[in-house]
Amino acid sequence: MLTLRILVALIILISCAISDIRNHEINILILVLGIIVVILHGNKLHFNGAIPGLVLLVISKVTSGIGEGDGYIFIFAGLLFGVTALVYIMVISFMLSGMYALAAKFIKKQDNTFSFAFAPFILIGFVIYAFVGIKGIRI
Repeated sequence: MLTLRILVALIILISCAISDIRNHEINILILVLGIIVVILHGNKLHFNGAIPGLVLLVISKVTSGIGEGDGYIFIFAGLLFGVTALVYIMVISFMLSGMYALAAKFIKKQDNTFSFAFAPFILIGFVIYAFVGIKGIRI
């Protein structure tokens, strides 16, 4: 079932994926606006769902492996859908991006330091989780 929460997340994640591919940047304001729309519609936020995204945000500040914007996207998704959904989305996203990185390394002969947009993988992880479901679990 397509709820406002899922529709808002889908639109925002598509926007973030396009921005990440084109500019290697995530517009944080768009994520905040999405949260505001969900709150104004009367939906509650899952504050515990923000914890994994906050951890990634700290990691992004210390290392160069994941971008700061990706941490903010995970905070956004966690607030909207909770920690359980976020963990599934994260696992799917990391698995898909890992497969892409391996393919790029062996097919395109990329070195170990190449970077790529991660937001599209978060979008795909969200779509798989929200519309296909995992073991009967849906958002």
